Amino acid sequence: KPGLGPWLQTSFTAVLQICMVVYVFMHTCEQFANGLAFQPRNVPLAALLVIFSVIVEHSALWHFVQIERMGFWTRCGPGGFYHLLHLLDLMANVVFPLLLILIGAFLVATSETLMDAVLNSAALLFIPEIDDQMAGLLQIQTGDVVMQYLTCSLKHDLEAYCAQKRTAAKA
Repeated sequence: KPGLGPWLQTSFTAVLQICMVVYVFMHTCEQFANGLAFQPRNVPLAALLVIFSVIVEHSALWHFVQIERMGFWTRCGPGGFYHLLHLLDLMANVVFPLLLILIGAFLVATSETLMDAVLNSAALLFIPEIDDQMAGLLQIQTGDVVMQYLTCSLKHDLEAYCAQKRTAAKA
């Protein structure tokens, strides 16, 4: 079905991100339960990862706030499932990255080898980006999404203006 593809891909992306965050959390808990301690040689990489992640997350939070201010999810959310999509957007762009900053520092600092620390760092930076990369993989043009939102928003504004004028004319 033509309209089903994006929903399946969005759902798969959300499930994949949730699964990865849960696995990272569980692995980090196992590290501590097994008595693995901080590896001093990994602390500089863990610190750099936190700093870089905070810089990236600051930008992502700014964009998320701008989308909230525009009212994208409340005015012209895509289809009838916009509340679910809004929740997924919040999780993917705010909750998961913040959790991964906290968990990631411990995961990298307790990695047994230097290569594990590097690979864990790369994975931790990749997980929050999965949903952002999906648009490119699906060949969705950002300009098309913006134009669709603007058209929908203008339609709602025009309808509200006309309704207000009709009400004023009747009075």
